[in-house]
Amino acid sequence: MPSLLVSVDVEEDMPEGRVQAQTTLRNLQGLEGLQAVCERLGVRPTYLCTWPVATRPEGEFLGTWARHGRAEVGSLLHPWVTPPYDANEDRLEAVGPQQLSATSLHAKVGTLTQAVAARIGRPPRAFRAANFGLNGALLQVIERHGYSVDCSVTPRLDTRPRGGVDHRSAPDVPYFPDRQFVDRRGTASVLEIPVSVAHLVGLPDAAARTLAHLPPVLGLTRWLTHAGGLEPHVLRASEPVERLCRLADALVERDVPTVHLYLRSSELFGLMSGGGRAEDEAQKHLEKTERFLAYAMHTLGVIPRTLSEFATSWAGGG
Repeated sequence: MPSLLVSVDVEEDMPEGRVQAQTTLRNLQGLEGLQAVCERLGVRPTYLCTWPVATRPEGEFLGTWARHGRAEVGSLLHPWVTPPYDANEDRLEAVGPQQLSATSLHAKVGTLTQAVAARIGRPPRAFRAANFGLNGALLQVIERHGYSVDCSVTPRLDTRPRGGVDHRSAPDVPYFPDRQFVDRRGTASVLEIPVSVAHLVGLPDAAARTLAHLPPVLGLTRWLTHAGGLEPHVLRASEPVERLCRLADALVERDVPTVHLYLRSSELFGLMSGGGRAEDEAQKHLEKTERFLAYAMHTLGVIPRTLSEFATSWAGGG
């Protein structure tokens, strides 16, 4: 039976996705509503925290939730808010980890890991890179720092235009990556659990891979994929709930072992859009999330797990 995974980027305030000169954490207030929804349904989410969240008083409740077994808490690397800083580092630009040197990555991941461990009382096991920017250098760093799970890969998608990485060739099922080429299977000890990406219509894996690598021809390829329902979609709370349910259906029909929902704390507090009332937007995200989780569990019968719980089950063949 597939597993239902809920991973949440818990980050500093980023209105409309922009880095702020003054780091604030107002959006963390939206997490209590999500946690209440998850607890009503018997879901334990995995919260992935940036360095400010792990070190400032506003994030103390996450440590309480983790210590009481109500959720898992792991690490989210936002380099621009994670010390130590290089002399030429622009802290007002959301630079993905794939753009940093191995030395800088090692230092920042070490600082972040220590902060999260102090917050939750034990070493974190789960990790995500900002902008889904996992590469071989970062994979080797998090492996050395004792992580057992990563969730930075977005199969079928090339997010380079948005500061990310091209993960079109990556498997869309959990796998142990190659230490140099993270979109290939290899021998790393870190289990990659990709964020769920699916199509609204059923596609064989080979066809989906071919489609993902087609070059754009005067916009024709994009038009055909969009019009025919062949465009890949990330399973994230910002999607309409009907689409989320259809995407989950497609994943289950293809026997993908994970239905992995992606959220951001900024969305749950209404900070990602410039239009409408923030509280109304946040409430809609919360309601959609609850409806989707209920559908996934009660209609599809998926089993809720944290990322680390899934990794343990996967390693044991369960």
